[in-house]
Amino acid sequence: MKKNQGKMAVYATLLTLGLSASYMLQSSAQNEDLLENRIWIDRIPDSPQVLVNGRVFLEGEYYYQIQQSGFRNYTDLCIYEDQRGDHGRLDVQCLHLEDMHMFTKTSECDDAPDPFEYCLEMTVNDKTKRYYSMPGLEVEPGDSIHGKLFEFFEF
Repeated sequence: MKKNQGKMAVYATLLTLGLSASYMLQSSAQNEDLLENRIWIDRIPDSPQVLVNGRVFLEGEYYYQIQQSGFRNYTDLCIYEDQRGDHGRLDVQCLHLEDMHMFTKTSECDDAPDPFEYCLEMTVNDKTKRYYSMPGLEVEPGDSIHGKLFEFFEF
């Protein structure tokens, strides 16, 4: 009986070490520099009627939630506090929404749909959504985010 307990303890230790190593490897693949000053969208619309969801984190503190089609656009302006040292956490405050803790993970990804190269996984309230970006979707404070999207979508 003691032999089995010893083997189980060894297996549990190896499993824990394996999971820890796996988490560390995944974390090292994350590229935090990709998050800010970039437009992130959930898809490329196939027509001007399709509403696209987007996210923009401007370096410093502003966070935009965007919905845009060829005919309308909606923007929520929020502020965020960067807590990414805490497993990618951002604290977000919007005037009309409840304060939220958002967890982000950005990386270069091979499985992004063409023409995208980067992925953003954003988790709020245990729900994860994926957004995509690419070179050319960078923005700076003062840029027109909606104008940049109109140019990109060629509406």
